[in-house]
Amino acid sequence: MSNTQSIPSQATLSISSLTMIATYASLYIAQIALFWTAFEKFSGAPEWLTEMLASSPFAPLTGFGWIMIGALELLVLAFVVLSLVKKEFLGHNNGLFLKAAISIGMVALATMAMGTSFANDFASKASFIYYLGAQVVMYLIADRQSQ
Repeated sequence: MSNTQSIPSQATLSISSLTMIATYASLYIAQIALFWTAFEKFSGAPEWLTEMLASSPFAPLTGFGWIMIGALELLVLAFVVLSLVKKEFLGHNNGLFLKAAISIGMVALATMAMGTSFANDFASKASFIYYLGAQVVMYLIADRQSQ
């Protein structure tokens, strides 16, 4: 007799629901933690970034790129809020808004990785690539949970 057979079906359902909610909560918290800095991006590119990208062929676009990344990050946060409002953590709406948030987050992280490439900052690039990989895993988890 397996462990799940000895647990009443109502308890199994409750554990399953709690697991799904905990998984979604982890995905939401990760997105908020990664992209909460969106609000800082709209005051212009910081001096350290402008100096770091000064030798890049895209140096004149540093301010625009910084704001674009901020807009992407803000969009991630907006989709997280929509996902919460739509109660996707309860298995509603096929996780559409959460998956959109994670996907847009991947674009933001890939853009930041590209920017660090222009600055020859390979340690930061490696970090962004790592975060991008983590986003892919989070997308796969969100997709699996929403089925």
